[in-house]
Amino acid sequence: MNYWCKEHLPNLQDVETRRLKGPRAQFTEYIQKNVALYQFRNGIPLTTAAAANFTRGELATALRKNPYMVNIILAGYDKETGPSLYYIDYIASLHKLDKAAFGYGSYFASP
Repeated sequence: MNYWCKEHLPNLQDVETRRLKGPRAQFTEYIQKNVALYQFRNGIPLTTAAAANFTRGELATALRKNPYMVNIILAGYDKETGPSLYYIDYIASLHKLDKAAFGYGSYFASP
């Protein structure tokens, strides 16, 4: 979603995807390109909720074939709904959250 972020949110810092390895890089690029393709074909960008649901659907489809071992925190801002944050785990469960952390950083972010 770097493409969308660069165009619509110029003050947002770039997310580095070049250093990601294996399934994370492959899945990130796949989602980025398909979200950009959707905008190109239809002339309107996906909302954050739609991008999260698309990502969850792709993970669910891949789960039965060649699963990606990825956990995702997806954040975005829409003019109508404001900011939103989603967590998608490697078994394709999607949760809308107010705050999120995973990995070793979650020990420091827990209330």
